[in-house]
Amino acid sequence: MCYNNLHSFTIDRQEGRAVIDNQLATSQHRFAFKLFAELTKSTSEKNVFISPASVALALTMAYNGARGETERAIARTLELGEIDLDALNRANAALIESLRALDPQVVLAIANSLWAKQGMTFDPAFLRRNREFYGAEVATLDFGDARAAAAINDWVVRNTNGKIDKIVDRIDPSAIMFLINAIYFKGNWAKQFDPRRTREMPFTLSGGQQKPHPMMAQTGKFEHYATQGFQAISLPYGAGRASMAQRCAQGAGHGHRIRSEARRLRPHGRRWQAERQYRRG
Repeated sequence: MCYNNLHSFTIDRQEGRAVIDNQLATSQHRFAFKLFAELTKSTSEKNVFISPASVALALTMAYNGARGETERAIARTLELGEIDLDALNRANAALIESLRALDPQVVLAIANSLWAKQGMTFDPAFLRRNREFYGAEVATLDFGDARAAAAINDWVVRNTNGKIDKIVDRIDPSAIMFLINAIYFKGNWAKQFDPRRTREMPFTLSGGQQKPHPMMAQTGKFEHYATQGFQAISLPYGAGRASMAQRCAQGAGHGHRIRSEARRLRPHGRRWQAERQYRRG
């Protein structure tokens, strides 16, 4: 079983970009693996493709308008700890700004929007914070109009470069707002794979069965970490500011092993820095 994710990033102020709050990075890391564990409970035999950053940003936008038990539940879910709302919003704004300017060789677009039901009144502070810190586009629609769903879907198409063509089939009469986050990523490997080295090789499924599948291959120097039954490797994109961290485990309980080892090895965290190796292969 393998788990892939994009690394988290810390950008130095001396390079003209905001420093991402370490507490936010820790919270998002914990949330990501908690979300992954929850989603794979009922889909252990299927691939799961998620963007924890997208889910976290959308929940944080909603958190700005939450009160009482809903507010506390979102805070627990996002592992916010003692981070207050203003600090959280500012840290997320810095994160979005830094990721957008991460690497000229990588396309990383982040967009947010709020689609409010016509005739409903919303807290102006909630709308203002989402505009100010999350760059959210705020629009009012007549949800009874068949064209309302098309307007939302058109926004999604534009902000995912056509990769997602529909997110709303129909609008339920009880709906009062749609809160949407879109993230689009496109990057070339820092070191390209030679297609002539791609070979059909056995791929082991979570149940132990094998099936042939095309496998890429290259030789190079990469950040690598290994323990008994577990391996992790970091494959950089573009100029190296973004990378794919791939974690693989073998044997029974591989899903639990991936999650537990990944928590120990936060990307760019102290343990990863201390224990990783540079390995050719």
